[in-house]
Amino acid sequence: MRRVGGPVVCLAFIIMVCGACRPPHGSRSSNLMLEVDLDAFSGVPNPHWNLSESQSSEFLARLKSLKPATGKITRNEGLGYRGFIVTSHGDVSHELSEARVYRGQVFVQRADREEILSDPEFSLETWLLNTASGHVPESILEMVRREISNRR
Repeated sequence: MRRVGGPVVCLAFIIMVCGACRPPHGSRSSNLMLEVDLDAFSGVPNPHWNLSESQSSEFLARLKSLKPATGKITRNEGLGYRGFIVTSHGDVSHELSEARVYRGQVFVQRADREEILSDPEFSLETWLLNTASGHVPESILEMVRREISNRR
């Protein structure tokens, strides 16, 4: 008697299990992922890491709490530490494409516009620095801490 199935039965089982793991039709699974680059080097790749889903949500909430910038706008130019670049991947329902956080200002690029927000206490910049622990060498983190504290 010939054995029926084998690989076909196994493949059918895998498809059935994978289908059961999907969220129910109509439900929304959040795939929010934000990547952070520490913009500090020229000619060498900058350190980068991904925020967890909860950190990404917290970043967006902190960003939303900031007010529009007034007064002098300073772009991050030159050598050395130039802030953080946060890039959106995955679920883009929040419309954030990129945010550059530096010197108490946040340059936000959204799907349909750019805005400049004020972070006078450097709270978002400091928060991002704290998320770098474990992803960036301590000597670099200390250099950035000094840069931020010298501006206060």
